[in-house]
Amino acid sequence: MLIIAGRLIFTFYFFTFAKNLNFKKMANLRDLKKDIDGLMSMVLSDCLFILDYNQKVDKEVVSGIADNVIMIHQEFRNRANHPDGKDNPGLVKKYYAKLYTDLLKAADEVLEELSKAVEKTR
Repeated sequence: MLIIAGRLIFTFYFFTFAKNLNFKKMANLRDLKKDIDGLMSMVLSDCLFILDYNQKVDKEVVSGIADNVIMIHQEFRNRANHPDGKDNPGLVKKYYAKLYTDLLKAADEVLEELSKAVEKTR
């Protein structure tokens, strides 16, 4: 039951976060990095919430998922710092738009994996 409450809270923040993203216009690199940090920290806090409050869950599996979140975070920060086609603004714009969509997909995949780990405890 606790995971359902945590999942609903996170889902609210996740969709609020995703709704505020502007895919058509790249604001600046600092905002992109803040978005990456914010989303990945929300996913990581969901993992830690489950570790603290769900005693039935396999702690090694959830810890592995948390490690994966940290690796994904580092990967996206590196991708944000090194765009393809720096000389062509059109390519850079497409690169960052793809980065945002990949970020949301990665967060969703991790959350699905986390949900499956919690479902096994029921």
